Amino acid sequence: MMRLASVMAGLCSEENPDRLSLALEPESGAIYCHEMRKRGQVAYPTPHPNSTPSTPTSYSYLIVDIGGGTVDVSAHRVSTTPTLSVEELHHPDGNDWGGLQVNLKFSEFLQKLVGDRRFSRYLQVNDADAKILNRFDVDELMNVTFERVKKAYCRSPRDEREEVFVKLPDSFLQEYGEALVASLEAKTKELRMEGRENEIVTLRDSILRIPPSKMEQFLQPAVDGITECIDGLLATLSNTGVEINTIYLVGGFGGCHYIYELFTERYGEGRGIIVPPNPEFAIVEGAVLFRANPGIVRSRKADATYGKSVVRHFESFHDPRYRQGDHCHNLFQTIVGRGESIRPDCLYMAVSRPLSLDQKRMHFEVFSSVKKAEELWYTRDEGVVQIGELVLELPEVGRTTRDREVKVFFDFSHTEIQVRACEKSSKAEVKAVLDFLSAIPPGQRRKVKVQEERVEERDGDQKHEDEEENNEGERGVERGDGELCDLNA
Repeated sequence: MMRLASVMAGLCSEENPDRLSLALEPESGAIYCHEMRKRGQVAYPTPHPNSTPSTPTSYSYLIVDIGGGTVDVSAHRVSTTPTLSVEELHHPDGNDWGGLQVNLKFSEFLQKLVGDRRFSRYLQVNDADAKILNRFDVDELMNVTFERVKKAYCRSPRDEREEVFVKLPDSFLQEYGEALVASLEAKTKELRMEGRENEIVTLRDSILRIPPSKMEQFLQPAVDGITECIDGLLATLSNTGVEINTIYLVGGFGGCHYIYELFTERYGEGRGIIVPPNPEFAIVEGAVLFRANPGIVRSRKADATYGKSVVRHFESFHDPRYRQGDHCHNLFQTIVGRGESIRPDCLYMAVSRPLSLDQKRMHFEVFSSVKKAEELWYTRDEGVVQIGELVLELPEVGRTTRDREVKVFFDFSHTEIQVRACEKSSKAEVKAVLDFLSAIPPGQRRKVKVQEERVEERDGDQKHEDEEENNEGERGVERGDGELCDLNA
């Protein structure tokens, strides 16, 4: 979709697709962090003015990108000899505990104070103009005013953090002023009786004054979500014998001093915790460096299990729901499994056979799942989604359908899945197009497929699923020089 949008915008064309390169965010962040470290340019920890930049020749690290919405974590190993190269150690992981979760906790706190869930009374006024202005005021309060004080608080060292001041909109106070004052007075009495004076929030004029201890409460759920993700990944890597030497923090929220302190205390023993300069721009600047040297990434980990639908002879262990005559349909045939290491010289092969001698085109759907390959049986299992459709344009008619078997080579080593194909016997090249825009929601897949089959039957173009029992849909890994017809089964 990104490539199609770029073509429509005139950034590249189908005739010159190489004008556009797609870079993965974790890799871009990693490349930028390593380059800045090599130059001795880091935001935290502050380097000694007389220190000489030094970077290990090989080390393993996490790249933790914490933005507003999500936390994205990847593990890599970098080597600087003979040239700089990056190897992915684990597929990217993450969750949605980004910096905006802090804003959400502040919003919930304010809603509780005024006694109006989602500020519905304020946002659902009858006057249309007032409704628009009120929505604007709430949006500015949460995403501009509070965002600014949150960043200032988080970017300050611990011993410099003071209470924060949040100016409330005049229209907000007109609606909730009395309720807000009464609620704060009641809460103040309660906190004083419990000896928790350091959590008291006050309102003076139109300024809400929030003490550091209360800000910490807004921050804590996001912190818990971030550390849970990091703890799990470090444990997984440790179980496979990988020890992380360095953690790089990037992103608007990840690059703040508050998160740096948290990581230093929790993960700093025996590890370097590094924030590069301008961490919020690390991904963009790293993508530029990747474009200049895309071969810097030597291997990746499959982020999902990819496969296609096949038909086989029905066996007793097959699900009877997918039985049609003597065959079992909708079987999931794995092309590459989640977590597998993928190197530039590694191609994944699948063999397909047309159902008739005069068939001119074959279609089959491509699926993915975050489950392990051994957990998948059928393309309609829970968690399996169609991501696209592969279309093969067949050359001249053969004597038998076996003569016209096609070897399809999937290349997952780039930032985009690439496909090439050739006839198994003649080695003649077969035009292969992997269409990701054709993916259909599972609930509509059967209805649309029936409609497509009716249209294709009129056009003499038969819908294809892989051949049954005698065609086991060979799967293998082939290594070679990348020339399609030089790769043999």
